[in-house]
Amino acid sequence: MEKWRLIFVDDESGILSTMRRIMWRKREQWQVDFASSGLDGLELLRQFSPHVVISDMRMPGMEGAEFLAQVAQSHPATVRIIMTGNSSVETFIKVVGPVHMVLYKPVEPDHFIELIDRLAYLFSMPISLQARHFLGSVTSLPLVPTLHHQLMKALNDPGCTFDKISEIIAMDPALTAKILHLINSALFGLTRKVVRLEDAIRLLGMDIIRSLALGTTFFSRFDGMVAGKTVESMAYQSLQVARCAKWIAGRLTNDPQVRDEAFLAGLLHRLGYLVVLAQQAEERTDESDAIPLEKDEQIQGWMGAFLLGLWGLSSSIMGVMAFYLRPQSAPRPDCPVLLAVHLAHAHCRRTLPEEQVLSKIGGSETWVGWQKELQKFLLYGEKNHG
Repeated sequence: MEKWRLIFVDDESGILSTMRRIMWRKREQWQVDFASSGLDGLELLRQFSPHVVISDMRMPGMEGAEFLAQVAQSHPATVRIIMTGNSSVETFIKVVGPVHMVLYKPVEPDHFIELIDRLAYLFSMPISLQARHFLGSVTSLPLVPTLHHQLMKALNDPGCTFDKISEIIAMDPALTAKILHLINSALFGLTRKVVRLEDAIRLLGMDIIRSLALGTTFFSRFDGMVAGKTVESMAYQSLQVARCAKWIAGRLTNDPQVRDEAFLAGLLHRLGYLVVLAQQAEERTDESDAIPLEKDEQIQGWMGAFLLGLWGLSSSIMGVMAFYLRPQSAPRPDCPVLLAVHLAHAHCRRTLPEEQVLSKIGGSETWVGWQKELQKFLLYGEKNHG
């Protein structure tokens, strides 16, 4: 079996020795090369293409963010991780573009091994190397054009509230995904994964949201009318699936966290399609160019799961994105969030759910009744129905 390749860059010899000891546990799966500076790391990159590069932030000569920016240019498929002991806003803005994940120092050995196992799982996903190249280079996703205008207007209003910002962002899967990517990074030192958008907005604060909204590496727009309408349509459909998934989750369990996760997973379930649209926009030179989109929704699901994995989001949300079309193929086919999104997707797309899923909710008669209730819910909302 071919080993995964990792380059670890740090100017402190003690850190390098520690990482050698930790990675010795994974010597059967991983081959690790060490460098004491960014320049030495670049020299290794000229010799081979690694699967992962991990770099310290503060190093003499070339900082980690600058080094990883060069890695992103020359090896876009390589997963880029930075280690830092500084959680300032300045550090946050520096690394948000070229970096996939952030590790906060000191790194616990068990936590590091969990990360390595997570990366190995990502590399085993059934997506092509060409797709991994593009996924590795994704720093921004297409926004709904009208929502970007609303967001900027709200952020420039001194009286704007967190609830208003959350309401705008919740209507856009790309915005939601990146906000959750950032709040769940190690820079914020949280001990739990944040899945509620409202919590993420409050924890980030207006200053960071405003800084990021003004940065081209975080939010991007499609200026073309056709592409813009495609993004708007996809975002609307995803929001409908999210609302239905939350409603269904409430029928499957009384756990409010499951309901929140179902809403989030429903909103993000077509993230892979946004990636395809972003690739199309990057490659086209004229709006009349016919760039074929990846038509296989299952592959798009894997692409979305891979991207969320790169960003360090919840493994349960990744699993939903990968298996919402065929939940019986999932490692946890009875996961209520997965079942909720599968059923919500079927309702909104007017397709039949899997027979095994229907049997878990009481059969076809139950599903017909739920569909009638969902139609009313989508029309009148939660306050007036359900």
